[in-house]
Amino acid sequence: GKPVDWWAMGIVLYEFLVGCVPFFGDTPEELFGQVISDEILWPEGDEALPPDAQHLISCLLQPDPLRRLGAGGAQEVKAHGFFATLDWTGLLRQKAEFVPHLESEEDTSYFDSERPPGHPQTHPWGP
Repeated sequence: GKPVDWWAMGIVLYEFLVGCVPFFGDTPEELFGQVISDEILWPEGDEALPPDAQHLISCLLQPDPLRRLGAGGAQEVKAHGFFATLDWTGLLRQKAEFVPHLESEEDTSYFDSERPPGHPQTHPWGP
C-alpha cells in the first residue's frame, strides 16, 4: 500500500544522498531488527546531510505507518521543506531526456545481459 511506498522512498532517498542503504545486517533477522528499532546511521561531519534532508528521510522511515509522512497523501510529502524550491508544475511539464523504445513489455534490450565482473550476487539463493 501507500505507506510502504513512502517508506521505500525514504530508503531510496537515503541511498541516493548517502551512497548506501540505511539498514544493515548479516542475517535477515539482524536486518529486520534494525529496521523495526528505527536505528538509522547518519553520516557526520563533512558527510552530514542537510537538516531538511535528514528530517524528510526520518519522517518517511517512521515505523508507524499511520504517523509516517505521506499517510495523509502526497501533498504532505510535497509540502516538506526539502522540496521548498521545487516547482512541481514545471516538473510535471518537463520532457524526459531519454525515452526507451521497447519492442514489448518484456523487452530487456536496455539492460546488460550479464552481471559485470565483481558485481555482488543479489540473492543468497542464486543469481
